[in-house]
Amino acid sequence: MKPLRSSIVLFLVCLLWCAASGFESMAGEPVYPLKVSDNHRYFVDQQGEPVFWLGTTQWQLFREYKLGDARLIVEKTKGKGFAFAQVMLLGVGDGTKPNVYGQKPWIDDNPLTPNEGYFTNVDAVVQIARQNNLVISMTMFHQRYRKFITLQNARAWAKWVAQRYKDVPTIVWSMTPEAKPEFAPIVRELAAGLREGDGGAHLITFKPDPAPHPAGFLHEEPWLDFSVMQVWKWIERIYPMVTQEYNLKPTNPWSWARAPTNTARNTGSRSPPSGSAGRPTTPTSPAPTTRTATTIAGGCCPLGKKPWTRRAPPSWAS
Repeated sequence: MKPLRSSIVLFLVCLLWCAASGFESMAGEPVYPLKVSDNHRYFVDQQGEPVFWLGTTQWQLFREYKLGDARLIVEKTKGKGFAFAQVMLLGVGDGTKPNVYGQKPWIDDNPLTPNEGYFTNVDAVVQIARQNNLVISMTMFHQRYRKFITLQNARAWAKWVAQRYKDVPTIVWSMTPEAKPEFAPIVRELAAGLREGDGGAHLITFKPDPAPHPAGFLHEEPWLDFSVMQVWKWIERIYPMVTQEYNLKPTNPWSWARAPTNTARNTGSRSPPSGSAGRPTTPTSPAPTTRTATTIAGGCCPLGKKPWTRRAPPSWAS
């Protein structure tokens, strides 16, 4: 009887030690899912602790990399201090291109018939991010997908995605429409599907494309948990846009979606914003410009510089 009692005690001690070790390893880490603070000015974790959104971008993480490379990218991202990564669920393009294993997202390019072969790989990458406590800002719609994700199937598609990942705490939902009134109906359908699918477990936002976009676009939508903005190369628009967003009602947190390019010049590839008269902006480095303007205005930065967005190993291995 005594040996049995001793074994039970030893077993319980081992359990307590393992639990304590696990707690210690996660000490100081946010407890997700992410939430909005009571005053709607910033992000908090499940314990009410403030969370700073320091993010980078790996648009192609689910599609262009084998699982081992995706794991390396996630681990290096987390190891370099990032807490968030923006990823396009279907990758860059129209949403129909196959992943590195030859699996397309949808059978017959129909969003209502998802391909399990594609999403099994997404599941694995999402789980790796979860293990590293790295939040995926998952872009499940991009305006380039609009040929296939339509007003008629958007809600069902979004609901399916949200149901699949409803129990994953390290996710934020994102969409990328054009900032035009004609995109409002499909964005509303997508948001409704996400809410139906995960029961409101995750925050929802959208990042208008192209940039810059009008301040306050869809700002009063009840499903919008926080705003996202970008100015692309027009650095002189950073502070004014941030200030406008900060003063909008209802109050929402907001995040910065893109650092300016290294040269930040008006190359003529897109029309200049109103009032710029097409004049090139001053050459600049993205990091200090974004840090200065967004910190003064009370913001944060989730999107990294372009060379980081599509950089595959071995570059990430260093």
